[in-house]
Amino acid sequence: FLEFSKLNKTLETFEEECQKIGKPIQDLAGKSRRDQRIMKIKNELLQHFDNGKRTEFFAEWETHVNPELRENSLFCQKLEFSLQIHFAVLPMRKIDHWCKEEIDEAMVHFHYYLESKGSVLSECAEFLPYYALPYVPRPNTHPSFAELFQDSWVTKLRSKLEIFLFEGLKGKDDEIQEPRLVELYHNRDLDLQDARKELQYLERHIEESEKRSVLHAKKCEKLQEECRQLVAVASLLVTALENAVKGNFVDMDCVLSACTTHLPDLEKLRSESPHLGNTSKINHLNSGNKKQNNVSDNLDFNRLKQALRETEDQKRALIFQALRWRLTKAGNWHKREEAVLEFVNNDLLDFGAKSEETVKIFMTIRSDNHQLLESFTRFLNAFSSLVL
Repeated sequence: FLEFSKLNKTLETFEEECQKIGKPIQDLAGKSRRDQRIMKIKNELLQHFDNGKRTEFFAEWETHVNPELRENSLFCQKLEFSLQIHFAVLPMRKIDHWCKEEIDEAMVHFHYYLESKGSVLSECAEFLPYYALPYVPRPNTHPSFAELFQDSWVTKLRSKLEIFLFEGLKGKDDEIQEPRLVELYHNRDLDLQDARKELQYLERHIEESEKRSVLHAKKCEKLQEECRQLVAVASLLVTALENAVKGNFVDMDCVLSACTTHLPDLEKLRSESPHLGNTSKINHLNSGNKKQNNVSDNLDFNRLKQALRETEDQKRALIFQALRWRLTKAGNWHKREEAVLEFVNNDLLDFGAKSEETVKIFMTIRSDNHQLLESFTRFLNAFSSLVL
């Protein structure tokens, strides 16, 4: 301090008195303290780099790296750009699992950097391809970015960072730097300056986070509204499907009209789609089919049973198939129940036939014809599966 203030005589007197009382003078105390501080910051930055802590790394970077060097040094700007790329693709280097939220957040920060500080290198051919990085769905499979996912690229980047940090953290030249006593006198404590710079960075970071939070809240609100609309439409369609399964008439025009009240875009799709435009025709056909199904076809069981006893095996197999379809392809449960009762009341299988009958229909089970036997057993399976 005395030497910096050019108090030479006072300095000589001070040195003489210190020698008399045997008190050592620490000439390099200030320089040693600064070197220790630089080494501490350097180790912290490298540790954040190795651990993938992007927020902590750039908080230290903006706080401690000489601002003039960051603004004027092309090497420093390129190094910072490469560091931003490293942290942007870092979540995609995890082979065991990908976290979509981490990837999206990293790309949002990188996109913000490109639009702000990173714009100074937009004319540099070396970094020009990386301006498209936020818009590429899977950068790890793109040939332009293959180098970023190699361990050699990360190792090389760390070496550049380690070499740069010692010079970048020095600030002013140690020889002309003010003594510690002067810094304390003018309230320019380095730790206090660091805290203020870090506070400013955190305030900016909080402001950016709040903006992103507002955007995410709006997106979430929109998704919730769309989800409610889809649930309402799904409920209408399920109800219509249940009615169709029960055999009830379903007016598709009314169903689609109700759906469009929840999702107006369906009206546009409905007008553009030829299939949806023919719902009235479908309803007309359904109505006709319903009327047709209501008319029960009465069978002549005497002729039917006679045919099952006397006709050739191939025709008998076809008759059993038709009888099975009469059960399985009935319009609804009531029609199926009517068909079963019809078979039972008319003793289709001759279980109640007189003993003098030479051929009984249920004895078809002993037939040697494979096609007839298969058709008969399928009919029995369908017949027995219906419980009255």
